[in-house]
Amino acid sequence: MSTPPPPGSPGSVLRAAWDRLEAGDVAEARRLARAVLAGARGPGEPEAARELAAALEGAPGLPVEPTVESVARALAARTEAPPRAFLFAALVVALLAGLVALALTRYGS
Repeated sequence: MSTPPPPGSPGSVLRAAWDRLEAGDVAEARRLARAVLAGARGPGEPEAARELAAALEGAPGLPVEPTVESVARALAARTEAPPRAFLFAALVVALLAGLVALALTRYGS
């Protein structure tokens, strides 16, 4: 199942995903990386995979092989929100709820 790259992309869905990531649109970058994993390929995917694997080597984590699937997985993984941020937000909400409960107990009717 090979689909053409999105309009305005440089001939590679991986390159388009990288460009979206660099522009700050992580949702679109994740969508494009998952599309590559699902089989959407442009004509310049192997060359883009080699270039992006070299760019992703300096990122923390495992080394990235210069294959299309490996680079797409690495791009998708870079766009996921870390669970630690959600745990921190839940802790803040719990603390605020506790403070409101204390205030209502002390100053409530």
